[in-house]
Amino acid sequence: MLNKFFKNNLASILLIGLCQIKGQMKKGNKKRLKFMIFGFVAVSFLSIFYLMADTNPRNSHKYPLEVNFLNNGNILSKSYSIVPEYKQTMEKVLISLAKGNKTLEYHHDILANLPSYTQVIILVPDSNLKEIERQYREKSYHKKMILVPYKSRPQNGASYYVVFPENDKLVELDMDSSQVTHGQGTLWARDLFVAVRQSNNRPLLLVPDIHKYFISYGDKSDLKVINDNSYLKSLVSFKMDLVRSPLTFKGGNIQFDIFENKKIIFVGVNALLSTRIVWKSTMGSTPSDEKLVKMIKEFFHADEVVVIGKNSIQPLSLMFHLDQTLVFLEEGVVGITHIVGQKEYASMYTDEVREVELFLKKARTTLVKRGYQILNIDTSVKNIVTHEQYVNGIPYVDKRNREKVLLMPIFSSDQTEFDRRLIRRNRKTFESVGYRVIYIPTNAGKLNGGIHCLINVII
Repeated sequence: MLNKFFKNNLASILLIGLCQIKGQMKKGNKKRLKFMIFGFVAVSFLSIFYLMADTNPRNSHKYPLEVNFLNNGNILSKSYSIVPEYKQTMEKVLISLAKGNKTLEYHHDILANLPSYTQVIILVPDSNLKEIERQYREKSYHKKMILVPYKSRPQNGASYYVVFPENDKLVELDMDSSQVTHGQGTLWARDLFVAVRQSNNRPLLLVPDIHKYFISYGDKSDLKVINDNSYLKSLVSFKMDLVRSPLTFKGGNIQFDIFENKKIIFVGVNALLSTRIVWKSTMGSTPSDEKLVKMIKEFFHADEVVVIGKNSIQPLSLMFHLDQTLVFLEEGVVGITHIVGQKEYASMYTDEVREVELFLKKARTTLVKRGYQILNIDTSVKNIVTHEQYVNGIPYVDKRNREKVLLMPIFSSDQTEFDRRLIRRNRKTFESVGYRVIYIPTNAGKLNGGIHCLINVII
């Protein structure tokens, strides 16, 4: 508040100082005059600093990030490696709830079909903890649930600065915006981090600098901001390490594979766009695509980075993350969303759907050039419009018998015979590469996501 008062009343303070100096000159008090001139010069220098400094976090390179709760250390010296999803064993998973989520209605069918050995960590807003415990005490999977409470309360007087990939700067939101009404937390656990494996087999969570926004408390000129995913520090108690990334990404927009003895990171172009916005807004620099790709390669300890959708933007309304676009099924084999039903759902076949088709075509071309075998995962125009993607499944290996398993989403929204044929066809496609398919009914499309978005597999 002192900073704000000083800045708002700077002209008056200088004017009063000049009048005081003039008065002392008339009185002839040289000692006091000398002291007042020194003070006036000091205040003048401060005034120049304040007038030149732009303390708005959207365009100030002096706006710092609070990273002290995650030990960045020398990330490049740490020994860790990526593990493709199809090689994970589902031993430990994370689910996340926001303040507005008071049930596990979207997670129930996933939880009921996880292996008996799976440990389920659930991030729960402290205000919802007792209700969640009460509701699920009698469920068969209750014993493997570990509830981790966190504080999720927006504070008065806060400013929120959100990343939108289509903008070229952070966007300041009002406290009442739907983006921030529920404070910290999200339903989409997959987007919170990317899990990798350290040399001692201990999980390491690579956390983006923010999930959605920076939060500034108090006066803007205090130059202090925190990250909206800071509550993840509570996971350190569960035999996991965390490190904050200099990159802005969603976990669902990062995919791994090991192909031809190379560790490959596939990243949706929006991760590059978002990182550039944050760097421009907080540090005053605009890194090139080449620099960002190098950072991604180093941060994820990859041999190669493949950007999907380069020189464009991912479709923001219908397909905004890679886990809605593709699923890696085994080394060198990838399933890609293939849109069908243009005639059956002609009224829904809009320009937005055509935009998705174009993005999928680019993704397909990129992967074919890289040498991948492509499997079409048929998805109707209606599915695309209602955010229902069959590729948004969860592949893993059952550690008890090494069986390949795929949790495949099926959608309850007005299924026709056409839809049922798609389900049978996609099941056969997944089975053709050795998977036992388990159907997971889901309505998560109502919230613009899917079952892969709802759960983050740590091991």
